[in-house]
Amino acid sequence: MSVRPKRPALAWLFVAGLAGAASSVLAADPATSDPRPEIQLSAAAEREVPNDLMRVTLAVESENRDPARLAQQINTSMQWAVERARGVDGVEIRSGGYQTFPVHQKGKLLHWRARQDLQLESRDTDRLSALVGELQTRLAVKSMALAVSTETRRKVENQLIDVALDRFKQRAEIVRRNLDAGSYDLGTLTIHTAGAPPPVPMRGGGMRVTALQAAPAAVEAGTSTIAVRVSGSIRLP
Repeated sequence: MSVRPKRPALAWLFVAGLAGAASSVLAADPATSDPRPEIQLSAAAEREVPNDLMRVTLAVESENRDPARLAQQINTSMQWAVERARGVDGVEIRSGGYQTFPVHQKGKLLHWRARQDLQLESRDTDRLSALVGELQTRLAVKSMALAVSTETRRKVENQLIDVALDRFKQRAEIVRRNLDAGSYDLGTLTIHTAGAPPPVPMRGGGMRVTALQAAPAAVEAGTSTIAVRVSGSIRLP
């Protein structure tokens, strides 16, 4: 007479072994939470910094019945402007895409209108202002803005991090003394920088002017606020 193997018993032993292993793992896992109360703190530092970067957007705009002649007009004016901008040291140049729009009246095509932008950027506001005054004889100023350059912003942020961290430690020390603790342990700590402040818009002319009217734009650099905030937690013994 044949005897069937006792598979259920083996399966039971296997399940029991897993249960025992799981129990041992749970029992060996220490508590990960710190029973001490966590105290949240924050501190900040900010500074007014002179704007040292000027951005200007100009545009070549024209109209013509013939799209080919219109493109030639735009290209000629843009090439003229780029050549003059390249002759000024310290000016970065970026030209925008060429855009053409049909102009209709009562369902009939009257002519074509085209536009191309030219973006100029420089840390030498005097030179760029003089260049803009010259370019306004053939281009229209669409926007002018002042901002803090990336190099200056990073330098100031690094300095403000030191100040904000010192203020955070001062507040932590106040808490320690007030609660009669001998020391404190630092928990989490996060440093927040606001990033680049938004450019300060300037009044820009939206119309082309004649050569006699063209003059360097009056620029008042102004300032921008750069801020750093430190947030974190401490635990008392």
